[in-house]
Amino acid sequence: FDVEKVFVIHNGVAVRQKEEAIPIDNEYTQLIAALRQDNKKILVSIGRTVARKGFHWFAEDVLPALDDDTVFVLIGPYPEYGKTKEWFITKSPRWFRDQLVLFFGLSTQHLKLRKLGAASDRFSWLTEVDNVTKDHILNKSDLFVMPNIKVTGDMEGFGLVALEANLQGTYVLAADLEGIRDAVTDGQNGRLIGSGRADLWVSEIKQLLESSTDVETLVEPIRTHLELNFPWEKMVDNYAKVFQKIIDKSKATELRPPVEAHLN
Repeated sequence: FDVEKVFVIHNGVAVRQKEEAIPIDNEYTQLIAALRQDNKKILVSIGRTVARKGFHWFAEDVLPALDDDTVFVLIGPYPEYGKTKEWFITKSPRWFRDQLVLFFGLSTQHLKLRKLGAASDRFSWLTEVDNVTKDHILNKSDLFVMPNIKVTGDMEGFGLVALEANLQGTYVLAADLEGIRDAVTDGQNGRLIGSGRADLWVSEIKQLLESSTDVETLVEPIRTHLELNFPWEKMVDNYAKVFQKIIDKSKATELRPPVEAHLN
């Protein structure tokens, strides 16, 4: 790309204080209440079940190595492909299937996760969650995790969900990978951990969960970090600056004398 035509603007979030909405009593809020009642440590993630998100990797390689009182809650839609499309995706040649999945952004881990959820009481997949319930779950969770893994041709974008977790006072552990680095500043609003390094993830999570006081201390400066770096106002101002730069450049081009004038 021409560097003169590429502009990077970080997403923003509504950092201003607002009155907390009370979630409707439903199966999901009841689940979180029950986990809290049983003194479980709750790790939560948000996203579609595509390979790069690393949810299946985390549930299979990291979760079993954590203490038995630690549970993993995933918030994300269940893909409704239908049996015909499911069969087509499954039976297609690997080279074609991979391209198809990447082009359409199709979920590929949902069957594994559904099977995992049926076999384990430490993993829950919440598939139809409204925004108020989502914020409630984030607020009641101990840590927010983004366990992304490297997938060729499927780069992760800006990690907006990390900021959503921060807004609810939840500390973030995220893979040190691609666009996530734009949302999570190591040591400020979360920690960046080596992608695919189960040993590092297990060690970091155990260390943080062993002392809730440490986590609460880490959460305190998060709002200040968000106010300085990711308010809606800053995002809007950055858009305005880009637009103005383009307008000014266009005007300068219009005012430039034609080549013939220089020759004369």
